[in-house]
Amino acid sequence: MRAEESSSSSAESRAPIAVEGQSCWRRPPARRVSFLVDGQAYYRAFEAALQQAERQVLILGWDFHRQTRLTPDAPGAAGERELAQVLREVVERRPALEVLVLDWDFAMLYVLEREPLPRLQLDWYRRRRMRRHLDGDHPTGASHHQKIVVIDDAVAFCGGLDLTIRRWDTREHAAVDPCRVDPAGKPYGPFHDVQVMVDGPAAAALGDQARERWRRATGERVARPRRRGGGDPWPADVVPDVTDVHVAIARTEPPWRGRPAVHEIERLFLAAVASARRWIYIEQQYFSSDAVGDALARRLQEAEGPEVIIVAPCSCPHWLEETALGVLRARLLRRLRAADVHGRLRALFPVVPAPEDGERVPVQVHAKVLVVDDDHAHVGSANLNNRGMGLDTECDLALDAADDPHARPAIARLRDGLLAEHLGASVEEVAAVRRETGSLLAVLERLGGRERTLVPIPDHLEPWVDEMLPDQALLDPTGPYEAGKLVDHLVSDQAAPVARRPVARAVAVLAALLALGIAWQWTPLRDLADPERILAWARPLRASVWGPPLAAVAFTLASLVLVPITAMTVAMALLFGPWTGWVCSLLACLASAAAGFGIGRVVWRDSVRWLTGPRLDRLSKKLSEHGFITVATVRLVPVAPFTVVNLVAGSSHLRLRDFMLGTLVAMAPGLLAMSFVAHRVASAVERPSPVTIGAAVGLLLVLVLAGRWVKRKLAPGDEEPDEEVESPAREPEQAPAVHHAAAS
Repeated sequence: MRAEESSSSSAESRAPIAVEGQSCWRRPPARRVSFLVDGQAYYRAFEAALQQAERQVLILGWDFHRQTRLTPDAPGAAGERELAQVLREVVERRPALEVLVLDWDFAMLYVLEREPLPRLQLDWYRRRRMRRHLDGDHPTGASHHQKIVVIDDAVAFCGGLDLTIRRWDTREHAAVDPCRVDPAGKPYGPFHDVQVMVDGPAAAALGDQARERWRRATGERVARPRRRGGGDPWPADVVPDVTDVHVAIARTEPPWRGRPAVHEIERLFLAAVASARRWIYIEQQYFSSDAVGDALARRLQEAEGPEVIIVAPCSCPHWLEETALGVLRARLLRRLRAADVHGRLRALFPVVPAPEDGERVPVQVHAKVLVVDDDHAHVGSANLNNRGMGLDTECDLALDAADDPHARPAIARLRDGLLAEHLGASVEEVAAVRRETGSLLAVLERLGGRERTLVPIPDHLEPWVDEMLPDQALLDPTGPYEAGKLVDHLVSDQAAPVARRPVARAVAVLAALLALGIAWQWTPLRDLADPERILAWARPLRASVWGPPLAAVAFTLASLVLVPITAMTVAMALLFGPWTGWVCSLLACLASAAAGFGIGRVVWRDSVRWLTGPRLDRLSKKLSEHGFITVATVRLVPVAPFTVVNLVAGSSHLRLRDFMLGTLVAMAPGLLAMSFVAHRVASAVERPSPVTIGAAVGLLLVLVLAGRWVKRKLAPGDEEPDEEVESPAREPEQAPAVHHAAAS
């Protein structure tokens, strides 16, 4: 008891952690603040506030799904109402209301889990006051990850939860919950997250942030709303956790189009960790940040440092994330456990009991929470990885008791409530043990061991996995792509390069291929690559047993001259159906990749070595040590036409086995998605109506132009070499390799 009283009293003299212009953007006041733990609380509060909207609803997200059920636990028809229906009803009832939705223009990596063809949701575009835009205005490899909702600048939500499917859950996190199903009726596992609701000037400041993002993405300026009804949109059944406090708003933004980098969230994390005296409690979906890891390691080595509790998921939800960020987390946890010479670190994941077999089911932790002592609570969208600190757009909110001492009980209740939730205990039990012992580790020891509890996260890595995968520079970049810095990072020896010997043949072939790839996208050749034109040429093959193999051969030959593979994949699906079309497309891509690799190995290898000199030759050797992940990365973040990548890979030190395996793993899901979507649209066309015909034509156009859009995004000169604002404890910016496996 005395230890906690000492901690609380000493905190009164502590300097503020959140400082405008350094570790936060703004510190506006809020009349009310409420922590909404898990999807049930957030979705219910959002719908209640939405019903009171008068002028403007702004929704920013990493993902947005029209079929999201906000209250699946409600009885009858109320539980079946989807997000799009709820928004339509509110807009129709409020003639002055406008709804603007801005979500990330996602990478192909996530196509199977996102809403299909968001650009073709026609019922949104028929309503001028309901508009949706996909935001791809960011550097290569980055993502828009902010999760913000603002209603009339009067109430706002910010945290880790998107308005999308597979997010809703209760604080009980039952292993099986009939309400926890996606639109296809498929159940999903327990899911944990945290959102913050604020009002007053804090909500208006989040409105400014959302409107600025909309302006950058669309070029349209949106005015601040003016409520005229005089009502209060704060939900009547949500009791504020604290009133009359300042709320720090912190951001992450990469350098882009003349705008400097913003690292407020990282600075806020580092300042908070440095200020801790008793406890650091963290909940994080991803945990691989170099800067935060170093700061925690320093605190763990101190003789009188704080206890550190990290709650994270058992594993990442997607194979690529587990392969990449899961390995990085295991490496960082090993480093922290080695630094924990005083035994004050616990890295845990929550489990709940299964109803039948007695096994425990892990809870997917998606929250991004930091609580330091009883003095600082930090909730938002930023993961504790390098991307969240420097590459993706993020927004977090924080309460700091240095300025608002009366916020301490609310901060303590947030932490105690989260621990109670994971341990299957009551908040009162957690608070009683904490007050008695002055230790959160004692809380874990006394209240742990139940059926619902926290289990240590393993950090064991198979040696071959640890050796195969590269480090953060490739898997978890701290900033936008800069090829020169990537080379400097990977090539340890800095011997002066020898004079480069020009090889006209290699240059000419490469230039010709790139020119041909451009021609298929921006010249009259584009018409020849239209899926309908390809389908017309190949239709006679449909009736023959030799049709699929002949079509695959034609696909292979066409890809060698850089005919867009997206158009040919769509044509294959329309010709032979989704499964056969997918198999033909995949085999053709693999055959084309092998052929291009072989040509590059036989014809180009010596020319490319002479052309690039020993420095890039050493880089090629270094990348070949991680061949599989390197190839998968390049396929997921295309940096050149398909055939050009094949030829250059053949001229490198990559092994054919790694090249083909990486190509197969990275391309198979995207080709499957394109095949099935194309076939679905074709089925609709067979039963024509104005809507289905428009959707079919629009889909084909989107698929054909997808590669064109990516190439335009990655074209030289598209990214401006901006200077970044310096951030403490940061290494030079490294290059990205995967899209947001932070996903969110």
